[in-house]
Amino acid sequence: VIEGTLREDIVRLLCLNSRTPDLIEGDLAAMLGSTEVGARRIRAFAAALGSSDFRQLLDDMLDWGEEIIAAAIASLPCGRWTGADFMGTDCFEPTDARIVVEITNDGSHLICDFSRTDVQVKGFKNSSLPNTCSAVYLAVVATLGAHIPRNEGAYRRIKVIAPEGTIVNPRHPAPLTMCTTYPAHQIIHAVWQALGQAAPDLACAGWGRSSHCNTSGWRDSGGYYVAYQWLGMAGAGAAKERDGFESMGHIATLG
Repeated sequence: VIEGTLREDIVRLLCLNSRTPDLIEGDLAAMLGSTEVGARRIRAFAAALGSSDFRQLLDDMLDWGEEIIAAAIASLPCGRWTGADFMGTDCFEPTDARIVVEITNDGSHLICDFSRTDVQVKGFKNSSLPNTCSAVYLAVVATLGAHIPRNEGAYRRIKVIAPEGTIVNPRHPAPLTMCTTYPAHQIIHAVWQALGQAAPDLACAGWGRSSHCNTSGWRDSGGYYVAYQWLGMAGAGAAKERDGFESMGHIATLG
């Protein structure tokens, strides 16, 4: 969208490169529509509240988020812990590529250092830096508690070090197609492993990787279809005093 006008040529390009163009077009329409509705409601709220008070409200929300997570971090012991997970495949060939994070709690911040993570892979299981940060935030907040606001204020206390050229911050033009699923899954697991050592009572066991059957073929009408068997997903790990789930969606659904 440029200045409120949909780039139909880009939409056509995306649809032509998908086996399910109707789903792509529907997803894009849903995202664009929901974004527009959200923006419209925020503008209306800001107008009703007044520009100055609205800006102050936003500042207060961010400061509140930082205050809440600061208390959670302060409740953890100071120290350094390491977690890791592996890729298995980069979608072209088997690989032992690992995502390794070293988390340091200095009493006020969590520093998540991925310097020991392997170099970017050939396939499309690399993670852009924004995606890596999102996965880290998800993992930390899911561990420390649902009471923590998911906003930029809370994330001020989480520092991410991701060297360029690694899986978690690849150099252009590295393929990133699956990043919100893989390696987000491995990033989250690595952070959980590290934090589980710092706070065993808050630890969560690993989730099964997103593996489910797809059915595809041609309709009698001649159109191509792909059906995703979401109910066949793997399970989610247990936590203290709570069993895991026999079947669960992608780990990113926690975000």
